[in-house]
Amino acid sequence: MPITLLIIFYVADSSHDEFSPVGFNITEASITQFNLIDGNTLYYNFQVNIIARNSNKKMTFYRKMNAISLYKGNEFAWAPIACKIY
Repeated sequence: MPITLLIIFYVADSSHDEFSPVGFNITEASITQFNLIDGNTLYYNFQVNIIARNSNKKMTFYRKMNAISLYKGNEFAWAPIACKIY
């Protein structure tokens, strides 16, 4: 059952002259609970660690980041992503 994760970024400052794509690496992923009840309700606990690298020379601040889970094009969950800037 493939699950697609989509990351959506809301950029605080979008006035960049040149654009370089953000690189993503998933460093760890785990599912600790995955139960289908009554053929209709899915209970799950999914944790993923993602590293995003901004290759632009200018610094960019992200106000908000969310992870959205899709199955066959249908959104079934979303979660806010905690942002750490190094």
